[in-house]
Amino acid sequence: MARAALLAFALLVPSASPAEEAEPRRPDPKELEIQVMRLKDTVASFRERAARKIGEWGSGARSAVPSLIPLLTDGEPSVRRAAAFALARMEKEAAPAEAALAAALPKEPDPGTRANLAWALGAAGTGQGGRAALAKAMKDPDVAVRVNAARALGDLAAPEAAALAALTAALKDAEWTMRANAAWAVGAPRERARPAVASLARLLADESQTVRAMAARALGRIAEDDDLCVPALLRALQEECDRLVPPGGGKTVPSKPPEDPTLLDRLAKEGGARRNMVWALGRFGSLKKEAKALLQSLQEKDPCPAVRGAAKTAIERADVTVLPSAMEEQPRDIAGDPKAPWRMAVSGGCLQVVFRHEK
Repeated sequence: MARAALLAFALLVPSASPAEEAEPRRPDPKELEIQVMRLKDTVASFRERAARKIGEWGSGARSAVPSLIPLLTDGEPSVRRAAAFALARMEKEAAPAEAALAAALPKEPDPGTRANLAWALGAAGTGQGGRAALAKAMKDPDVAVRVNAARALGDLAAPEAAALAALTAALKDAEWTMRANAAWAVGAPRERARPAVASLARLLADESQTVRAMAARALGRIAEDDDLCVPALLRALQEECDRLVPPGGGKTVPSKPPEDPTLLDRLAKEGGARRNMVWALGRFGSLKKEAKALLQSLQEKDPCPAVRGAAKTAIERADVTVLPSAMEEQPRDIAGDPKAPWRMAVSGGCLQVVFRHEK
């Protein structure tokens, strides 16, 4: 009976499809030819500007990839950084540069270039060699490099033991953006991520709401170890609710969150960590009376419509005899500061925030 109900639910609820990507701007062939010629100029600033210009065209300038690869070993750091930037913007079209990118990353002395190299490896869809380089970059002294490496491993959904071990260790990183990206990335492959569950559960009490939200998302995607995860999620969700209404109705002076005001504002409008904790609880099939009572209260009283909707879906999911009437929200991007290193989106009803530094 339960299996039949779940099968019917899977058939009725549409799966989330990736948001359509914007068509890359195709450069004029003559203009592209000129910029490729300038990649060989004797003046470093000309080589740098040409690489940046090609990068602006993204995959529309895919024919320039072979000419960009030699610049990864250029004598000028600014040129190497620009070449890595351009290859990162090429995304999958930069696959022929994988070996060169993976070889350059551990040897590169310039942190900005290393950050772009890590970004490029994730964007290009790198293989085992690139993933090994990214796993090592998770210990880089520069936070931008570590953040980009974690983002890249998440984009690649890398389930290898070395990648998972590096990401799990990064859940304790001193930088909150790194903890957030590592939590997001651990939940990306789902498979073989169970060793990270205990560390993710501890992050539900992190000082950063973004980290708490990404930890909840990862736990919901992994959806294993009910005895540990469900009580931890329930406690964390109750604490999130207590932050909205302090005990006794009095005013409290919260500790200053590490997030920037724009990010906090977007989190508040989208339900933040509460939304993801509710979503994650709905992924477990062993919700007890206490959890259902809190979800029912949130469905009726939470100030955020997204949280109320997530609670309704979670309650219906927990009862296999009921076919959910609430459809999960289709993927969408959430507007933020275009200059900020973070991007926010909703996918499958769950909120995600990921960081990447473009140098």
